[in-house]
Amino acid sequence: MSEQPVDEQSSVPFGRALGLLMALAPFGVIWLMVGIDGIAGGAVAGFFEDSWLLWLGIIAMTLGGGFALLNLHLSYIRPYLHAKRDPEFANFEDISGVPLLATFFLSFASWPFLPDIWPAILASVLMFIDTSGIHWFVVFTWRDDSFWKGGSGTAG
Repeated sequence: MSEQPVDEQSSVPFGRALGLLMALAPFGVIWLMVGIDGIAGGAVAGFFEDSWLLWLGIIAMTLGGGFALLNLHLSYIRPYLHAKRDPEFANFEDISGVPLLATFFLSFASWPFLPDIWPAILASVLMFIDTSGIHWFVVFTWRDDSFWKGGSGTAG
């Protein structure tokens, strides 16, 4: 069978825009609540005054941060250490972390701490370094036209 190029008309015109939206959505969840609380004069923060919700936020921030650091370690630090110790392990990169769990926990972890902004900043930084988050999936697949255009690149 001969391979024929995929018709450009059949591609999804907004594929990368949708990917960008997916990548930014978890950060938007954090900062939208900060913005809504600021506009509402702290009304959202009043909803989270119960102590059990504060503890839930602490647990979510701890779990999310732990998963983010674990993913960073498995993706970059561990392969570097193995390659440094034994050059035979130079291509020791195919270790997957815990996908999307850090993003999930960190997206909602800062809400009970409103109106304080430091938990939102901490959650955003931890989410950014989470190499198994949806945003890094979009970054790593950005140049793969077959993924974003909805086909395998060839038909046949």
